[in-house]
Amino acid sequence: MLVALPLFGAFVVGLGSRRWLQRHFAVLFRAQFAVGMGGLAVLAGWSFDLTLRNVTALAVLLAAQVSSVVLAERLFRDRTDGPLIAFGMFGNPTFWSLPVAAVTLGAEAAVFLVAYDMLTQPRVALGVKLLRSRAPIEQSTRTALADYAPTAGAIAGVAIGRFR
Repeated sequence: MLVALPLFGAFVVGLGSRRWLQRHFAVLFRAQFAVGMGGLAVLAGWSFDLTLRNVTALAVLLAAQVSSVVLAERLFRDRTDGPLIAFGMFGNPTFWSLPVAAVTLGAEAAVFLVAYDMLTQPRVALGVKLLRSRAPIEQSTRTALADYAPTAGAIAGVAIGRFR
């Protein structure tokens, strides 16, 4: 009973706020994307050890990821969900690996995973560009700043870390 009542209460609140959330989803999503991921990208870039070896490793990985997105976009061009399939060609590495790395290897390994994920944001920017270009609703140019905030944040973070 202790578990059922809060879950039922959350369900009722969710039903009551559903219409409001549906009307404001785009704004809420972009705000979370820009502020949350953009801020995390700045911190990840700032913590990144900028050495030739690390940059080369990220460049090789990023080239492979971007190639998979471009290839998928070409292969699934005729499908209405083609950009979504192309965007899904790479996983979210921190979703499943961050808790495991933190527990088994410590906080430093977890920070490296977040930095890796944030510093390979150009793959996400390419995916977002594909999604924006074929979205069923015309995308405003004003929303591009929020959509590309994580990539800009990662670059800004690397610059801050390099010149601080």
